[in-house]
Amino acid sequence: MQRLVFVDLETSGATASQDRITEIGIILVDEHGVEEWSSLVNPETRISGFIESLTGISNEMVSEAPASVTLPTGSTRCWKAGFLSHTTPDSTMRS
Repeated sequence: MQRLVFVDLETSGATASQDRITEIGIILVDEHGVEEWSSLVNPETRISGFIESLTGISNEMVSEAPASVTLPTGSTRCWKAGFLSHTTPDSTMRS
């Protein structure tokens, strides 16, 4: 079975030059099964009411989250995998 990694990012908006990551989620699928990992990220900027209603992520939820995240131990299995994500025309987000 080919190893696949699915990545999903939630952000504080849709403009890469201004908005920040608020959540990262990763799902690894391989011959060992399915492994999931996610973390909220403090974007160090305000999340608008529109984005909160769209993603369900509030300013309160990210207030105590780290401003950057480290993948969990064992995540090196992700590096030799097909990497799948979906993008928008302005999808170069920074964490």
